[in-house]
Order: sequence, then C-alpha cells, then structure tokens
Amino acid sequence: MKREIVFGCEDADMAHIVSNLRDVDRRELMATAAEQTEQWLLEHALTWRGVCWTLKLNQEPVGAGGINMVEPAVGQCWLFGTDKLPALRVAMTRQGRLAVKWALKTDVCRVLRAYSAAFHTEAHAWLQAIGFRLYEPLPNFGRGGEDFILFSIDKR
Repeated sequence: MKREIVFGCEDADMAHIVSNLRDVDRRELMATAAEQTEQWLLEHALTWRGVCWTLKLNQEPVGAGGINMVEPAVGQCWLFGTDKLPALRVAMTRQGRLAVKWALKTDVCRVLRAYSAAFHTEAHAWLQAIGFRLYEPLPNFGRGGEDFILFSIDKR
C-alpha cells in the first residue's frame, strides 16, 4: 500500500473525502453544521481549509486535516476522513505533530484549539497524541444537544 501526505487540499480530493466520510466524522460535523447537507459540508470545508494537507492511500484521498485561523494568533485544528483513514494513523499523527510544532514555533499561532464531539473518542486520542489537552467540556454545544469537548495547546 502506498501511503502519502500531500501539502494542500485540492477541491476534487475534498469532494471525494466529504462524499465518503466515515460515519463518526459525518455525525460530528453535522452536529455543528449550519445546514444538514453534504453540499454545505463541502462548501464549508473548501472555504475554511486554511493550511491543510491531504492523506492518500494508493492515490485515493482518504483524509484531510489542517489549521485555519479563527482569531488573531488562534488557530483551529481539524481532521476528517473516510473509513480508510485509520490505515494512515501513524502518518496522520506524525503530520499533526509537525503542523502543531510549525504553527506554535513560527508565531503563526499562540493557541491552537480543536472542538470534538464527546462521542468521537478516536479523535480525542489523536488530539492528545499530537499534544492537545482537554481544556473544557461544552455541554449541549451541538445543534441537536450533543456534548462537545474543547481541546487546546498553547505556546508554553
């Protein structure tokens, strides 16, 4: 199997990933989506991709992640993918650590945040593996009352 990380997120790759999202990522994204449509998810992902990368398995895009600026010196980290994304667990963790290190060392960000649905325990483990810590529970944060957790890492 050929595993690769490509800097940037092409529109066609994002469309493929969004249309094939794994269930847990779709549920998490839809919990805070303004509209409950795949088209809205794709448009939102394309608009807010920021500094991003695409994870590919045998040339198929299976995941995308990145950091987008939400406030001056505050970045928001994100990652989602298809059911094939776990096959790239090591690569996505390595890339996540590099992205966090780059963002905090280059003065791009003072603080990085990540919001994750309480039910998405796999995401919590990944966020902690790349250096985030649980910052604050966010009860009833989702549009359907879903609980979320705010993870954070800062420049200390």
